Amino acid sequence: MKKTILLGVGLIVVIAIIMVVIYFISFNAEFVKGELLVKYKSTISTDSVKVSLDKLRAQIISEIKYIGVYHIKLSDDMDVNDAIKILKENPAVEYAEPNYLYELDYIPNDPRFSEQWGLHNTGSSGGTTDADIDAPEAWEITSGDTSVIIGITDTGIKYDHKDLDLNIWKNPGEISGDGIDNDLNGYVDDIYGWDFKNSDNNPMDDHDHGTHVAGIIGAIGNNNIGIAGVNFQTQMMALKFMDPVTCGGFNCGASGSSSDAAEAIIYAVDNSAKVINASWGGGSESAVLRNAIAYADSHGVLFIAAAGNDGTDNDVSPHFPSNYGAPPFNLNNVISVAATDHNDNLSSFSNFGLTSVHIGAPGEEILSTVRDGYDNFDGTSMAAPHVSGVAALVWSHYSWLNHYGVKDCILDNVDPKTSLSGKVVTEGRLNAYESLICADTTRKIPDTLKSKEGSQTYKLPKDFIGLLKRKDQSDLRSATFYYGLLLLPIAFIFGWKIKIRKKN
Repeated sequence: MKKTILLGVGLIVVIAIIMVVIYFISFNAEFVKGELLVKYKSTISTDSVKVSLDKLRAQIISEIKYIGVYHIKLSDDMDVNDAIKILKENPAVEYAEPNYLYELDYIPNDPRFSEQWGLHNTGSSGGTTDADIDAPEAWEITSGDTSVIIGITDTGIKYDHKDLDLNIWKNPGEISGDGIDNDLNGYVDDIYGWDFKNSDNNPMDDHDHGTHVAGIIGAIGNNNIGIAGVNFQTQMMALKFMDPVTCGGFNCGASGSSSDAAEAIIYAVDNSAKVINASWGGGSESAVLRNAIAYADSHGVLFIAAAGNDGTDNDVSPHFPSNYGAPPFNLNNVISVAATDHNDNLSSFSNFGLTSVHIGAPGEEILSTVRDGYDNFDGTSMAAPHVSGVAALVWSHYSWLNHYGVKDCILDNVDPKTSLSGKVVTEGRLNAYESLICADTTRKIPDTLKSKEGSQTYKLPKDFIGLLKRKDQSDLRSATFYYGLLLLPIAFIFGWKIKIRKKN
């Protein structure tokens, strides 16, 4: 009897191990089997596209709007790599690539942590006093505003969570449950966002990761319930493109495709999101994903991405989408975020990169919302939403800033940390208060300039009021300086007084 029980237990263990191995073998393929993403040159007609795909016996699943990419399904006997080779030989094709898969960038941690040290670290539980983002100091200036919409591309959000529900975006142009696309955006009854993974209007979280990210950004503050987010009030858009993956009955994480991620990003942009959080990634570079992020950039939207949890150098081994903000891609709306612990050390699991990762933020033992309450998670997935939250804070108080301006205020006002020296571009950890002070300084710029005699008034172009100069292009820190540099000769002639503060 005892031998039978042991054999039974052993068999279960073997099956579980086999399931895990099968999962990792399949995931290491890093793309969806039998699917491609293809972009034809703009001069190619729809009929010519169909003829080209008919030769592969391929069917169009969908077209990703605005970036002109076809999501296609190959016939069962056609290999993905063979199909790509055939398509690349066609002069009408701009590019063809697999439908890459991406993973969540977090590490589950069972023990509960009783304080949100990342927002306000008093040194308890072994931490270092003030190894935090100075959230209470920032809240004296602003605690957020519902005018700022943040798109959370993830596993969905438990949008009826008692500590999140009032801060969930609700589509103002849609009538719930009438089965009609009231706002004509191509999505029926998209009240809280959209589920791109399952093509439906219910982006409810079935994993916990997206809900945890949402809590960091915008758990309702000062409500005597649970925790506080970086923003007490905001609007968070649920953009589900990942589903849980199980191995032998155990949760192995979640995965989603580049096509669904691109659709989610474009949806966020088209529905007025100012910030998009991406707490996920992988090693595969996707032109489709890059084009979607570039679309966000062209519409003034920040893209905040987790740097990854491999403990490796992203300058050497790129991680996407976080590396799209680094050479050779240089998408200026991207901020790549590493994780730090409660002693301001770079987390052991966190990726880094002196040219590819911009900033550190709290990412270990982070308490936030999950579907059935609250829990602690680790990962750069938790670090990125701290930055997304601060970006929303800055925008909530200074709506006139463009997205480059918000980025500069964040990156130029970190707390320098020796643990991040040589590891990230800014060599520092996020500071919410200093980011808001930066914006407060630049807000002193008037919308018009008058000569000292007051005889003439010159209206400034809107973009000049934003922070347009990148840190790596000049020694300027803000709109004040860019504005001063641009108009310095004219200012001298007309006698304008322009204050210029040197970079620290």
